[in-house]
Amino acid sequence: MATALLAHHGSQNAVVASEAAMLFEKARDWTRAAECFYLAARNPLRLHAHRESAVLARCGLEMLARLPETPERARQEARLQFALGLALQPSEGFAAPAVVEAYRRARSLSQVEIELASRSPLLWGLWSFYILRGEHHAARDIAEELSHLARGQTDPLVSLAADHSTGYSLMMLGQPIAAWSHLGRNLPAETHAVYGGTSEFRFERMDRSCCGCWISDQAVERSHQAADLARQKLDFYGLSISLFNAAKVHQLRREAEATWEYAQALLSLAEEQAFPVWFAAGTILAGWAESRLGQWEAGAARIRQGISAYLANGAAMMHPYFLGLLAEALDMGGQVDEGLDVLARALARVEETGEHYYEAELHRQRGELLLKAIGRTDRADEAQSCFQNALATAQRQRAFSLELRTAISLAHFARRQSQDQVHRAQTRSTLDAVCGRFTEGFATSDWRAATALRDEAV
Repeated sequence: MATALLAHHGSQNAVVASEAAMLFEKARDWTRAAECFYLAARNPLRLHAHRESAVLARCGLEMLARLPETPERARQEARLQFALGLALQPSEGFAAPAVVEAYRRARSLSQVEIELASRSPLLWGLWSFYILRGEHHAARDIAEELSHLARGQTDPLVSLAADHSTGYSLMMLGQPIAAWSHLGRNLPAETHAVYGGTSEFRFERMDRSCCGCWISDQAVERSHQAADLARQKLDFYGLSISLFNAAKVHQLRREAEATWEYAQALLSLAEEQAFPVWFAAGTILAGWAESRLGQWEAGAARIRQGISAYLANGAAMMHPYFLGLLAEALDMGGQVDEGLDVLARALARVEETGEHYYEAELHRQRGELLLKAIGRTDRADEAQSCFQNALATAQRQRAFSLELRTAISLAHFARRQSQDQVHRAQTRSTLDAVCGRFTEGFATSDWRAATALRDEAV
């Protein structure tokens, strides 16, 4: 009966896969039952019904548990564990034991001989898991495996996954120019979605809108386009990622009202769809916007709450960045010592995880707070050292917007300290050189501040 049912529906047999799976189970054909449960689990994921997909994936794993250990069983289990982890992580978070175990098992099985159509999406799912947990070196290793698979392949989605995973990993590791060589390529319109074909999981939620530390007009445009595309496809989890990226792009540009708008949209969606990680991330960005709009104390409390929830759900990517936002809110309220403690934690996390994405800004912020430490005028040299460290880091990474922001801090420092003409000239030269590298982003507050200082010094 199950065989006839699948044959009757042909290429559309996924719609009856769960019924066929139960019939194969009754017939004690555990292998084919597991295969059909896997096929059935894909359909709810296409519709973003993650809980239903998790139930079906677990049914498939129950079928496999009745079979002896063979390469074929390992191949099927790897796909089902990947499906289970992908289905559970939006609602349970990355620290949930079931999610961790599913990906751990999938990773241990990923070395078995699995056909490309299954292996490349499996590696993509593992990369997504590790990058969001802040395990950047493990994620980079998986990205290299994806790149190796993509060589000589004609499937554009495999190449797209390899480019995205490699680029995003490089960005987190503090190599934005190398990242852009992967993330900045011209792409087909369908970059944000989906599952293609009818036989295997495909790649999803590839958002290239937030590519580094630039105050880029292109980043704004891409982030808005990504959110619009996710809305059209009714991909709510993908939309949450796009809204987060859009809010983050505006935050990097210090546009508080736009950050607030996108963060609020993210909070509404994440609460409605029960996405705890993205609710926590939205809380952090909303807190930063609130602090910039004049409510520093409420904003700082919100950021703390968001960071605690974010880490509790097993996410750790951008933890140093989020701590930098908290330090900024504390700075606005004059909480210098606490701000310095937060930045010390952030820089320690940079060294611990290798996430150098926001490192230059963390050094610059520390310099600014050292200058504000009441009664500690002897820390001016230490502050200047922080600014120089920030400038060197931004220049090494070619993170132009963070270099510009640091040059502004150095110019203010030179004026505040009444440095001699030679030092002031060097500061003006640095500011002029950074400004000369920009071809866009001229509407941002950083650019306006930089050009005002430059013109003032002429």
